[in-house]
Amino acid sequence: MVSEKYPYNILVTYDVSTENEKIRLKIVDKLAEKNLHRLQYSVFLGYMTKNEVEMLSLELQDLIGDNDVDLRIFSLCRHKNDPEIVVSEYSPTTKSQIFSVRQHKKEKVTFY
Repeated sequence: MVSEKYPYNILVTYDVSTENEKIRLKIVDKLAEKNLHRLQYSVFLGYMTKNEVEMLSLELQDLIGDNDVDLRIFSLCRHKNDPEIVVSEYSPTTKSQIFSVRQHKKEKVTFY
């Protein structure tokens, strides 16, 4: 249940190469420290304030550095224009990390 104190229901996903097991464990510890609950091996869910989400993304950026990690934070069912926060996205073309906040588009879905 979304409350005013914790208005953001967030979903965190990550993909970490097997060479970066120590980084993966640090990510898992950080997410657990923030009271996010593990849904699957690399998927966590929880409630946070906007400031907590922003702090978490900065802390995770520090943990990841320039390692081969793709980590994303999604806001679920709160505001239609909430951004997808891409904390870290590995670019195979440039072989480097990209840190950004990117607005995702919501598309209209029609069911038949």
